[in-house]
Amino acid sequence: HMPFRGVHVIRDPRDIVVSGYFSHLYSHPADDKHTPWLWEHRQRLRSLSNLEDGLMAEIKYCATYFERLRAWDYRNPDILELRFEDLIADPDRAFTQTFAFLGILSPRLALLSAIVMIGEFYSNRVLGIQMRRRSSLPKPLLRAILRHNSFQRRSGGRRFGEESPTHHYRKGIAGDWRIYFTPEVKGAF
Repeated sequence: HMPFRGVHVIRDPRDIVVSGYFSHLYSHPADDKHTPWLWEHRQRLRSLSNLEDGLMAEIKYCATYFERLRAWDYRNPDILELRFEDLIADPDRAFTQTFAFLGILSPRLALLSAIVMIGEFYSNRVLGIQMRRRSSLPKPLLRAILRHNSFQRRSGGRRFGEESPTHHYRKGIAGDWRIYFTPEVKGAF
């Protein structure tokens, strides 16, 4: 048994159903050659006449995934259990906790090192130049990465809760299942 540290992000399974429905229907890359299982599921979802039937089909599609969630050992001290809802509510806090748990977060950074690392980060983004491997992640760089990958940037400028059903970054909120779960969907879930 080799020592390790890991992070497990868990999301409310009801939100997984709603998010999965929209992304499987519209935004996940799917084709009949490379992802035939998802392609078939997308075709099934498209053939259904309403959202409720689509959510019911998504629940069935996620059944094996939900079984793995039930079987997971949530008490392993070498794995940080992080709730997706906490991650989106306060990404800075969640990722700081994550990288501190992994032992790779350094609280501060010398000004010259910060300039070099931020330059490398943007050179990677703009020019595709590989960043050097490091054994630690300075907190200022983590914050820059979080800003660069925020929901607002990834969604094209929308705010949390502003929905674009066909976009992969559809809404950016937790608890959305409450809007979509009818009594029938709740019963099936």
